[in-house]
Amino acid sequence: MGGLSQDPERYALLYQLVWRVRHGEGELLQIASDSLVHRLHHMEKSVRRDVHKMHAFVRFRRVETTEGDHFVAWFEPEHFILEMAAPFFIERFMSMRWSILSPIGALHWDRDRLMIGPPARREDAPESDAFEAGWRSYYESIFNPARLNPTVMRGHMAKKYWKNLPEAAGIPDLIRSATSRVRQMIEQESSVARKRDPEKAVAAMAQKSPKTLAALNRLIMTAPPMVKGGTRAVLGEGPLDPDIAFVGEQPGDQEDLAGKPFCRSGGTDPGQGHGGSRH
Repeated sequence: MGGLSQDPERYALLYQLVWRVRHGEGELLQIASDSLVHRLHHMEKSVRRDVHKMHAFVRFRRVETTEGDHFVAWFEPEHFILEMAAPFFIERFMSMRWSILSPIGALHWDRDRLMIGPPARREDAPESDAFEAGWRSYYESIFNPARLNPTVMRGHMAKKYWKNLPEAAGIPDLIRSATSRVRQMIEQESSVARKRDPEKAVAAMAQKSPKTLAALNRLIMTAPPMVKGGTRAVLGEGPLDPDIAFVGEQPGDQEDLAGKPFCRSGGTDPGQGHGGSRH
């Protein structure tokens, strides 16, 4: 893997390793304190980290062609990792026609085979597409100013990647407005009356003492919804004497639509994927 590094001394270092191993140091790679081994391990970690960043920060943009939609992305890797990173994108986007362009080469997938192309220029990739406005709006809507930590944010998403990420365009404004938004959230929270007292709700159910799941569900159906926008009560399901019981938070939008708890969803909305009773 050291050969994938952009370190200009990579081949000389690998030659040293091979020479020493062939001349009596067969266990050299097990000696972490050796300066050569330490440096090669550092190079390997850097390459693996670059692959991880590529998997995380490639953003495709749709281009309409005579053959149909083609999705194109621009990425600037630190090392020669394109072919190493390719299987991830093939597996995830196998049914799409896509290209990943970079200053060191390009990957092209035609739904059947992978082709390696020459280096590209940034202007060869589209600047944006119609989807990005919606994606940025979603990203900004789930941004929690109360949990803002710019140092941690940059640790997970280094600033050098921001220029190619559509959602990153709004980050400076989100950071600048975080303090005022937190203050506004606190003021709104203090002015909103609690819709339902959990202790009173539990006490009311205890008085009626439902003995069966059906009886408990009847109580749920007759009580008012706790969540604004909900369309129905999401009832519990399953046997009365299970070995394991799952208790969820409030239903997400998929549970509300289906009327069933713990529905699977293909999205990443933090409000999805939780099921159970609203009461």
